[in-house]
Amino acid sequence: MIEGRPARAMVVVLPSPYSFRHLLSTYTLPPGRYEPTLEDDSGAYFVAPAKIVASEMLSASLLYDGGLYLRTDGSNRFEAYVIVRNRPLFVALPRNFSTHGDGVVQPTQGTGSLAPAAR
Repeated sequence: MIEGRPARAMVVVLPSPYSFRHLLSTYTLPPGRYEPTLEDDSGAYFVAPAKIVASEMLSASLLYDGGLYLRTDGSNRFEAYVIVRNRPLFVALPRNFSTHGDGVVQPTQGTGSLAPAAR
């Protein structure tokens, strides 16, 4: 279970699906607006607009809840989180995730963002 306080008003936009490998699975984050849900002392959680698809080498694809986690420790690194068996699985995304147009942090009306909207 994920715990924290309400997140600041901002949104992460993923313009196209983004896939990454972790162990024997390939996870695909859906495109769209990732809305803020919670914030803790290390970062903010953004829920995916649809289920995350996990494709495993020897079995059928599975659908999971999850989204993106933006670290606020000064690194401004993104991690994907996937809820598996009621526990979050965190996977670090490449350092260039936000600078290559994969994910862009955008503040919503009149508020600051946790990281610059890099392009």
